[in-house]
Amino acid sequence: MAQSTESTNNDWNEITRQNGVVFYVKRAYCDVIKGQKPLYYSFMKIVNTTGENYQLSFNFGLQYEEGCSGCEDFTEHHVTMILTPNQIIEGECDFKNVGLTRLIVNPNLSGGWKFQQEVITNLDIK
Repeated sequence: MAQSTESTNNDWNEITRQNGVVFYVKRAYCDVIKGQKPLYYSFMKIVNTTGENYQLSFNFGLQYEEGCSGCEDFTEHHVTMILTPNQIIEGECDFKNVGLTRLIVNPNLSGGWKFQQEVITNLDIK
């Protein structure tokens, strides 16, 4: 099981809200591969602040200077889920909620794109 080794931002930051559903992100390093540098991830937390059931559909994208990874609809970073009333679901270094976890950068590899921010695209809440 991967463990968080250092958080660059311990607080969840709100990135959008719609229909009483609030989306937050935070970033952290996770030890994933023994003997290598920890990988830098973005995690999403989704909070249903209402007493309603919702079906969510969206893309968890990462905006880089060079372009957006996962922003197109129905890519591997497309998430569909049901949120029950007052439910909170979040991604963490345990990777239980895979769709809410995105690798930003692997410091074990040279080069790579320059990360800017997390984005939610194609958001649909019913």
